Amino acid sequence: MSAAAALVRTVAEFIDEHQLFKPADRLLLAASGGRDSTTLFHVLMELGYSVDLAHCNYGLRGDASDQDESFVKMLGERFAVRCHLTRTVIDSPTGVQLTAREQRYLYFEKILDEYNYDHLVTAHHLYDSLETSLINLLRGSGLTGLRGIPVKRGYIVRPLLSASPDLIAGYASERGLEWREDASNRSDHYLRNRIRHHLLPLLQELGLQDKTLARTLDRLRAESHLLDQAYDGWSSIVSHTGEGMVVERGPLTAEPRSVQLRLLAHFSRGQGWTPEQYRQMLTVSGSRLLQTTTHRVHVNPDRFTFYTLQLVEELPTVAIGALPFRHTFGDWEYTLECVPRPSILYEPGVLHIRLPEASPEAYSGQGLYLRPRRDGDVMAILGLNGKHKKVKKIVRELGLKAEDKSQLYLLTDDEGTVLAVVGYGIIAEQAAVQATDRLVLRVSRQRKSPETA
Repeated sequence: MSAAAALVRTVAEFIDEHQLFKPADRLLLAASGGRDSTTLFHVLMELGYSVDLAHCNYGLRGDASDQDESFVKMLGERFAVRCHLTRTVIDSPTGVQLTAREQRYLYFEKILDEYNYDHLVTAHHLYDSLETSLINLLRGSGLTGLRGIPVKRGYIVRPLLSASPDLIAGYASERGLEWREDASNRSDHYLRNRIRHHLLPLLQELGLQDKTLARTLDRLRAESHLLDQAYDGWSSIVSHTGEGMVVERGPLTAEPRSVQLRLLAHFSRGQGWTPEQYRQMLTVSGSRLLQTTTHRVHVNPDRFTFYTLQLVEELPTVAIGALPFRHTFGDWEYTLECVPRPSILYEPGVLHIRLPEASPEAYSGQGLYLRPRRDGDVMAILGLNGKHKKVKKIVRELGLKAEDKSQLYLLTDDEGTVLAVVGYGIIAEQAAVQATDRLVLRVSRQRKSPETA
């Protein structure tokens, strides 16, 4: 069997085995222009699926980034599929890849919602999953981290996870595909690349086989699923009261300390507890209070009571005065200023809003407000052709932590119309900057100090 036919069969069987999507589903493929996503696009088209493309251009590699965008656009035109393109600026001096990923998935979520796609498809393959497993092993991980990249998570599906790079390369070669090479993939600056360039060849030299690897990761995913069910079997020791979440200690005492720790970590996940704090919860005698930035636990001989810390200060409504205008609350500083229209409107943490048409040069900012979200708030998001969406749903889709929700500002006019969700790049249709605008309102949000970043 040819490599191309083998890859098509491998992907088809993987989709069926894991029930990733149905033939009638509308798919959005995250397309970088590289070999993996380009190959996956061709395979899905060959299998008869409805696939559109989405691409983010961060401009990090100058002309090369623009050429990646052009390639994806031409690929969409060649197959007569819709191609969603966006450009955004990554201005973070550290964590560029993390920031880029956050911006990318916010954009994908927006497109999924606006165009009613059923799934976002990514081109992660078998060795991407192994690299993730090894990174988690180096950093310290349980079974969930060692299983590698999940086959599906929410709206995201990954049909290439059982395919090796060699099989993907074989398909691309036999089909005569063209793709874009990212020079940063050759750099050893990132841990993932060092593993890819140095550790994986050694593992292959020692006898690592693709089929064995795929079988092992599949077993780990299955074991992780069974572990989740085992956690569910312990749910009887957890209750929720007016105080918060209560975990009874009695049933835990017969288990090894390591099992007790894992159960506590599972039930209190997302609260920011450290391994040392969990150790203290299990070993201190008498009563004890421990705290993270968002939660507190009261430990006594009978139970652990976890509860959310309440912010003493409530988010105030602020009327915008003379520009430039600055306001601080909690971790954040907000700045509003009138600036010349920039060539690129997309920046992380920054909004560009259209000024009133009458005398924009003299605009003072009056009539605008920063205020917290209220029940019933809706906004006509840019790109939805005037369709209104509940702000509550927008916030839920952003997946914010409790502390971020408590410090979320909306920009509104004096009639209460929501113009933007500050800090998250979400703008109302009526606030969109036009090509003819010379001046715009720049609304930025940044942390007050590096220590809280």
